[in-house]
Amino acid sequence: MNDLILTIVHGYDYPFLQPFFESLKKVAFKGDIVVFISETVSKATRAALKKNGVILIDYQTTHPYLTEYAHAFEAITPEASISNYRFILFLEYLLANQMKYKKVMMTDVRDVIFQRNPFLGVAEDKINVFLEDPVQTFRYSALNYQWSSAANGREVTDSYIDEVVSCAGFTIGGTDPVIAYLKHMKKKLEHHAKLPWAFDQGVHNGYVYAKKPAEMRVFANDDPFVATLGAYQPYHMNASAEVVNSKGEVYAVVHQYDRSGKLFSLIKQKYIGSRVLQKLKRIFYLVMP
Repeated sequence: MNDLILTIVHGYDYPFLQPFFESLKKVAFKGDIVVFISETVSKATRAALKKNGVILIDYQTTHPYLTEYAHAFEAITPEASISNYRFILFLEYLLANQMKYKKVMMTDVRDVIFQRNPFLGVAEDKINVFLEDPVQTFRYSALNYQWSSAANGREVTDSYIDEVVSCAGFTIGGTDPVIAYLKHMKKKLEHHAKLPWAFDQGVHNGYVYAKKPAEMRVFANDDPFVATLGAYQPYHMNASAEVVNSKGEVYAVVHQYDRSGKLFSLIKQKYIGSRVLQKLKRIFYLVMP
């Protein structure tokens, strides 16, 4: 049984994705990478992804997105953003391929890099979720309070108003706990007139703080697993130009690295090339069909 990475790509050319895949190679990941890819993505980018050993699954950006998954979207509004409907695509793939995989990672792709193999030490009977910076509580973050209230109600959100927000853009765990998580996400996404961007973030945090399943492990932003940098700009780096926590421990995953201009530039140079090469690649993928 393999480990599995699930993600989705819509509207991006390969240079936006290259840091993800180049860094993944460096940490010697050996499992499957499944990318749901929309009709907006060019043939050149698709070819580059296939060179990375990616399994591509085509979907349409209109409801029900994938004909063979249409049954799963019967209670999902056509007014759903990609941040929401991706979880149902992931669920249907896992239900059809459950016996192939022991551990699963669901992740954003444009703003994620790897510094060590994220699957090392992940227990098959657990699901791992990740907190943002301690300053990012629901009381402090008006947007997260709004998203959580829309998904779970104000009374529920107020019950954890001083807790730290968890990011829905990266979750990893054993296949069975991940499927249970995705079933929860699907149930909470059903029967809404609209599913705007980041509604999923509210559902995810309701899972973390209201449902609180026994199989869940919660990691703080300073734990050396996932660094979520959106609300944490003063990051630290070691002599090897790796992002580290307050103890100097190397994070396995760096998420939202593009929020810091300096770090963004460093990562692009490391995984894409010089500024000249970055521009040439951007032009190439813009003009190629």
